[in-house]
Parts: sequence; C-alpha cells; structure tokens
Amino acid sequence: MNAAPAPFSHRRFLQRTSALAGATMSILLMRLSRPQTGNAQEADVVTNGYSIPLLLGTSPQANFNSPSLSNLLLGVDLSWAEIGRGIVSGSSIGFPDHAGIFWADGSYIYGWNDHDGEGFNRNELIVQGNHKLSMQCYNAGGNGGFQMGGSGAYHDSFWFQYDTDGINPALGFSKLVKFVTISAGAAGTTYAYSAIRAFAVDGNSGMNSLRFYSGDPSPFDSSGATLVGTMLTNGWDFRGHIVTEHTTVAEGVTSYVLDWQSASSLSILAGGSSLTLTTTNLPPGTTNNEARTVFIRSGGFSPALKFPGGWAWVSEHGPRPPPRRLGRHRVLILNLTAIGPGDTNVFASFRTGVFAP
Repeated sequence: MNAAPAPFSHRRFLQRTSALAGATMSILLMRLSRPQTGNAQEADVVTNGYSIPLLLGTSPQANFNSPSLSNLLLGVDLSWAEIGRGIVSGSSIGFPDHAGIFWADGSYIYGWNDHDGEGFNRNELIVQGNHKLSMQCYNAGGNGGFQMGGSGAYHDSFWFQYDTDGINPALGFSKLVKFVTISAGAAGTTYAYSAIRAFAVDGNSGMNSLRFYSGDPSPFDSSGATLVGTMLTNGWDFRGHIVTEHTTVAEGVTSYVLDWQSASSLSILAGGSSLTLTTTNLPPGTTNNEARTVFIRSGGFSPALKFPGGWAWVSEHGPRPPPRRLGRHRVLILNLTAIGPGDTNVFASFRTGVFAP
C-alpha cells in the first residue's frame, strides 16, 4: 500500500529551492579548463547541461502587451531574440520586463517596456544611481569618447528633465547642468564652475528660456552664482561686459577688401597717398543687422580715401558726405551697418581724431 503524499510545506519548498539554486550557481561558477589544440585554445565552458538557456526566476510584474521575457535567461542568443526568431543558447543574459540588475545601495539598471505610455514596444531603460552616477572612459584620448545617439537617421533627441512639480514654484525650471574645472593655485587645489539651467517664461507657453551662470549655483533655487546671460524665447539678455574680437587686418596698404565674415572690429594702416575700400560677403538676405567698426590709421601719410559708391552716409544731423582725405597721424573710425546684400544696404557714419601711437 502506497503511503499518502506528505502535505505541501512552504518551508520545505523554500529549503529545496534554495538548495537547488545553490547547486545551480555552483555549477555555473565552475570553470572547465581545456588544453590547447594546435594553435587554438578552446574557451572555458560554463553550462547547465541542457541545449537551451538556463531559466531562472519569474517576472509577475511583466507586461506582456509589449515584448517581454517571462524568466531570466542565462546563456541566450541576443541576436535571435531581438528579431523574434526564438530563444536559443548563446552568450547573453535576457531579463524580463520590470526586472534588471540592482545593488543593495539602491543603484540599478531596470527595463520598463511601456513606461513612456506610447504603447507596444516603446520601452524605457532606467539607469539609476543612488547618490552619484559616473560614466568614464579613461582611454578616450585622441579619437575616442562618448557617442550619444544611433549612427543614422534615427531622429534621437536628448533632454534634461524638469526639476519642479509644476505647483511650487509656479514657473518651473530644469535640472542644473554644470561644467567643472580644477586648477592649482597659491591656496591649493581649486574647483571652478559654470552652469546652464532652463526656466519657464509663463504658465502657458511651450517655450522656455536658458540661463547661463558663472560660479556654482544652488541646485534648489540657482542662488549663489552670477547670472551672465539669458537666451529668451525671442532674443538674448546679456549681463556684465561684452567682449568682441578686434584685429589688425592690414598694415601699409593702399586698398583693402572689407570681408563681412571677418572680425567685427578691424584696424587698417594706410601705406601710401591713397586708400580704397571695397566689400565682400555682405548679408545674403534682408533679415539680419550686421555691424562693423573699422579703424583707419593714416600713420605718416595723408591718404585720399575712396569708399563704395552705394553706401548711405548718415549722421545725427542728416545726410553727410564721406570723408575725402585723412591727415597725417590721425584715425578715422567708421561705423558700418549692413541690412542686406549689396553696398546699397550699407549705412556708414564716422568720427575722426588724432592718433599717433
């Protein structure tokens, strides 16, 4: 007579499951060394003794409305699984939805196959650091580095998420993006900072502004740093002093082609009894206002001056004829504004004075 089966015991089940898991992990951790054969050495092999991947655990939270595995698969072929050709043995690890790798400190890598709310197969991979998250590549010098985005017309986009709840404060702001340098000075090692943060402009607009800071602003309210400029929704707001490039483009010349794509402040030293200016690369359209300041120095000459015939000469007192000659050891300061293509869209004004460096 067969004995009645023993009643089900959760404790006994857990004990047997733990023992089985321990034995399984022992098998998985074994390294089976194999000798060299000819010039090739067979790789160490870890196997569970089956021709299919090892199934571990379950995923009761998995959402099967989107693609998901039902178990953790150890030793699976990723390329076959990606294109839906089935599960075969390989060298990868497959995780089900709502599963990942985690550490006791709260860090984890986690797959959530429908988190963005856009439906089938629109997954989100979450990489969570408990306090700090560092991505490093110490051998990235030269042509190495970090790539963000796929190689091709995948139309990827990247964003820094909001840092407020939309209620308090009423006008929200984004996460703070910092740039850090380290230097050695008289006081020892010094860290220096600058930062960028987006701010909403009102409660209804779909556009925001970008604020640029010098220093280390507070991540809570951006205090403690100097605001140096703001990209508005339709322009710029600059604070502090503004520096533009000035360069000496010609020394000792009798003609010069004023290139509108060069520096916005230029210095020219005359080299004879005449000096002729012409232009190139004026704005191609009529939607820009591009200004240039030109310092013409006469030096030891008294050159006759010739300018493009289409320029419109203006002053505070109405039309004014262009200067015809510049005396010795003097400077002519031309203020030029171009609002379109061709010399007829250039407005000119000038001042003169003594200049004998």
